[in-house]
Amino acid sequence: TLETSAEEALPYIDGWDESLRERTRRCGTVLRGGVFVRKPLPHWSFGRVTLLGDAAHAMEPFQAQGAAQAIEDAFVLGECVGRIGDDLAAAFEPYERIRMSRAVALQNGSRDVGADFYLPDGPEQVSRDARLAVLSGTQRWGTRQPIWEYDVRTDLELVCPRRREWIHFSRCDRLGAVSYAYADGVRIAYDEAGEGEGPALVFTTGWCSSRERWNRVAGV
Repeated sequence: TLETSAEEALPYIDGWDESLRERTRRCGTVLRGGVFVRKPLPHWSFGRVTLLGDAAHAMEPFQAQGAAQAIEDAFVLGECVGRIGDDLAAAFEPYERIRMSRAVALQNGSRDVGADFYLPDGPEQVSRDARLAVLSGTQRWGTRQPIWEYDVRTDLELVCPRRREWIHFSRCDRLGAVSYAYADGVRIAYDEAGEGEGPALVFTTGWCSSRERWNRVAGV
């Protein structure tokens, strides 16, 4: 990023509203910065070290996704390491599988959107304006709506599901609509969910794969 004069900036807003051009003339400092396209990396991980954020997938700013994707990276990386444990190389594999395709798509998308935003006047620009004029009919929140609708937790559960372990409970009680299990004298609330072999009972600290097995280990 370099400092330049307001006069250098004026040709880029030629034909714009004169009040904007006058404000530009009065700027004491104008910054000129380059926007560079970075090719996607073939992989992010190197032994016990991996990359996230701009270090992994620097992208142009035209979809405002740089910081957002770093946050998604951090969430997925933390979950993969937490679920897999001390074997970092094993944890990095699902992290890359989940995140690389998403990041590369946004890198390419940001490049394409930048080209679309800065079309010169002409048939392509007219076609773009017409498309944007009716976009709210299908995408109420604008061009970035599909990006915002993505839920990284869906891919996380598909690629790196949470480990499930058997927990043996001594007994269980039902108080109103809430059920409790007891393990080593500690009361644990649980909810019913449709997982495993029939209705599963999912606990805050573990799981039982079916009501029949629950009855067996809990002695009810």
